[in-house]
Amino acid sequence: MVTAFSQGSVAQGSLAFTAISSDAPDAFQFVVLKPIAGNTIIKFTDRSWGSAAFYSPGGEDSVVYTAPSAGLPVGSVVTMTDNTNGTTSVVGGGSAVGVLSGVSASGDQIFAFQGSGSQPSFIAAVGNIPFITTGTATSNASYLPGTLTLGVNAMVIKSSHIDNGVFSCGSGTLSGTEAIVRASIYNQANWTTSDDLIAVSACTFTIFMAWNGSAWSPSTPTSTDNVQFDGNYTVIAGSSITANNLTVSSGNTLTLEASSSGYAQLKVNGSLVNQGTVIAKQYMTGTGHHAVSSPMSNGFTTTNGTSSALYAYNASTGAYDLSPTLTSAGTGFFAPLETSGFLTSAGTFSATGTPTTSHTHTLLYAQTQVSGGSGSGWNLIGNPYTCGLDWNAVTKTNVNNTYYVWDPTSSKYQYYSPSALTGTYLAASSILSGVIAPMQAFWVQVSTSSAASIVSTMAAAGTVSTSPTFYKTAPDNLILYVEDLSDPSLSDAMWITHATGYTNDFEGDQDAWKLHNYGAKASIFSYHNGEKLAINAIDLSSTASVPVGVKAPEVGKKYRLVLEQVVNNQDYRVILEDRLFNSFTDITGQGYGFTHSAWQNEDPRFVVHINQSTVGMGESSASTVKAYQQGERLILQGNGQQHGSYAVSALDGRVIAQGLLQAGMASIVAPQVGVYIVNFIGAAPETQRIVIQ
Repeated sequence: MVTAFSQGSVAQGSLAFTAISSDAPDAFQFVVLKPIAGNTIIKFTDRSWGSAAFYSPGGEDSVVYTAPSAGLPVGSVVTMTDNTNGTTSVVGGGSAVGVLSGVSASGDQIFAFQGSGSQPSFIAAVGNIPFITTGTATSNASYLPGTLTLGVNAMVIKSSHIDNGVFSCGSGTLSGTEAIVRASIYNQANWTTSDDLIAVSACTFTIFMAWNGSAWSPSTPTSTDNVQFDGNYTVIAGSSITANNLTVSSGNTLTLEASSSGYAQLKVNGSLVNQGTVIAKQYMTGTGHHAVSSPMSNGFTTTNGTSSALYAYNASTGAYDLSPTLTSAGTGFFAPLETSGFLTSAGTFSATGTPTTSHTHTLLYAQTQVSGGSGSGWNLIGNPYTCGLDWNAVTKTNVNNTYYVWDPTSSKYQYYSPSALTGTYLAASSILSGVIAPMQAFWVQVSTSSAASIVSTMAAAGTVSTSPTFYKTAPDNLILYVEDLSDPSLSDAMWITHATGYTNDFEGDQDAWKLHNYGAKASIFSYHNGEKLAINAIDLSSTASVPVGVKAPEVGKKYRLVLEQVVNNQDYRVILEDRLFNSFTDITGQGYGFTHSAWQNEDPRFVVHINQSTVGMGESSASTVKAYQQGERLILQGNGQQHGSYAVSALDGRVIAQGLLQAGMASIVAPQVGVYIVNFIGAAPETQRIVIQ
């Protein structure tokens, strides 16, 4: 009797025999067509099958095979050979107990099954002699069990008896869906047969998980599988597919859907063959001009938007191009969401074509101001893939390590730098992750007029994760907000991050230029040599002074400067100098309110003076005073709890300058070149020597 086998079962046709050898050493081989779970037990026997049970004469044996603990993925090939010492060798994974030492050269067959010999559940069969349909089974003649079907899960390698046979896949590799591979194996024309011994060699099988329009076969794909779409398929917004190799068959459509809450992603680590249609979508909301790109090799040649409304940036001239070429992947465009725009209302936009799996952005350099400054070398490019692009995994040549995205909803630029972190006080401190969304365009800056490029592959730099690649330990971040007291949503932020050996100068691997906000939103930035920075990485291990500017839409508007520290076991004492009032305020634990005025000086109105705070850190605090030169200014920093005034003297005792300290600090015009003594006067007087250069 043949019964169904339930627990730990292997479905019929999960494997197919690809070799049988009855000349010593006896051997057989199979390929896995459906995944086999780890430690699954499968039995192999050369006993003949009668009309309802095994024919069991002496000399007929069984091998009990156990799959490896990791299981057998589709395409796995396992070969078992008689060692002539009562054991069986296994190549391809797993282990075996017992031996098939009597595969007969006079005609025999091998069955794969589970369960007991009295109640077997058959999986597959192979014979070197045709199965009988009448008469009595013998050790050389067998019926085919009624649950197996020739050409589906059983076969005879030749129409007449032959000792040995091996499936031949021509070039050594057979690729295709389960159905294609199965049909090839069960075609006698594809077998090499002989009465002489044939070496049992293995083909390489690349089996695609196939979608037929309603179900996957042989199983739902994992991220390492090969995938083929033989029916229409939609990846819903918020989900993704990752495949090794992928094929979209002729007449079928693969759609990557999007909605207001998310988007679908597709990542292919190997080859992508598109014989049908692939549609990638993203969602636009609000109004304004959105930064977009196409992941298709033909760009925006086919789109549901009005492609003539797209415009790009000509990096060689430093001007916008209102009639750009639309036929390549990875080009950045601005897409107006407005009447007569790319889209006229919120919704999805699409690009149809064949997704790219590798791309080189060749970047250009337009020098619109001093070489190396914030106005030169800008390129508007896009993510060339149907999945996220990990900025930290691409190869950059002569390109600064930050990128910028225009957000039309908030009318401001957003930034990514590997050193900057998002704060918690205001949404204005939101930092982009290191992953660029599919169909997103962004700005990058070339650092030199020499050849510049960004090179990537989907396999290496593509990701379906939204988690950025950050340092194992993020650097200290001091986030300074300008808070609009009438509407906090109009606030802005800048970052000062700790990087050993870095200065106030723009350093392209960490810093980001400030790209000004629009409309009623204020902008805050650090300032150096006439340039404005949103993210400034400097060495905070010693005293640092950073000029800070605020650009606001109207004079008389009220703001507050607020400090947030995102640090690793090290707090900083931060003193804000307001040069308009010559005042100093410790903003470590409080904000500083001010009214925006028409500041006329070339340098910014504010300066932040930063020192590491050792209070409570278990370090020596023997000296709490510092005096240092900053350009034409001499900065005096005492202890706000102990010092109320200062006096600067020449070495001959003459007092050069004196005055009161605010929050323990003062800023005065630096005296002429020489050596001076600074006395911090108060309950615990201290002295500092300073050299003015």
